[in-house]
Amino acid sequence: MSAIMTMGGIEQFYRRLQIFNTGRDNHGVNAVNKDTEEFDNVLAPLGNLDKLQAQSQEQMCAPSGLPLVYLTGITPSGLNATSQGEIEV
Repeated sequence: MSAIMTMGGIEQFYRRLQIFNTGRDNHGVNAVNKDTEEFDNVLAPLGNLDKLQAQSQEQMCAPSGLPLVYLTGITPSGLNATSQGEIEV
């Protein structure tokens, strides 16, 4: 960080960010200087993404006070979730 703050370092930093953004679609290639730079690949598991999406839909219904079934057509999941109180068509 101290190298970035030196004279001219911030311009070089922004130039590197611009180059990185330009080559963002790099087909799996990432070029770094192995002597002065390091790269950490952080993986995020997406196995429970459907549960997170369902939970966010349930939370979006809370401010309106309308049931989840009414707004999305999805029955709520979790403890004590029954079909009682569903809207009759």
